[in-house]
Amino acid sequence: MDDLIEKHQLAAKLFEFTSLQDLSDEQDERHSPVFRGQNKILVALSESDNISQKELAERLNMSTQSTAEFITKLVKKGLVVKNPSPKDGRVQLIQLTDKGRREAEKSIFYIPEYINYLDADEREQLAHLLDKMNAGIREHLNLDGIQNLGTRVMLNHLDRKTEPSDDTKA
Repeated sequence: MDDLIEKHQLAAKLFEFTSLQDLSDEQDERHSPVFRGQNKILVALSESDNISQKELAERLNMSTQSTAEFITKLVKKGLVVKNPSPKDGRVQLIQLTDKGRREAEKSIFYIPEYINYLDADEREQLAHLLDKMNAGIREHLNLDGIQNLGTRVMLNHLDRKTEPSDDTKA
């Protein structure tokens, strides 16, 4: 019974952490030059750009009007450019600028401030525990048929970010 109580208390702590993490991320986002919907577009374009606004809206399951509004804001910030399609001059193709690509990369994988609350040993311990939990979760996830482009992009980037580099492989 003590094991069950301990697991329940740990689950409550995880819930508290994820709730606080969401609040912290939301607060950080309020001070970011790029907002959530815009990030969604940047991340999608980082996976495949030079596409029409209509195609982008369809991929992200957004209205064409919302997509157009976000694109206009991103153009003003210098994060994307619109170029006429060589096939059909009436169609504008959306492409990331170098600045937009960097912003997309930051939004996919950034280092939250609260990581600094841990010292080097604690970060190493946490990394080990999270690796173990993530491996268990991945083992039981069925990733076939994920329709949401944002989720697929995030998982692809997570896979790339968490693979050991050639330097760290033994």
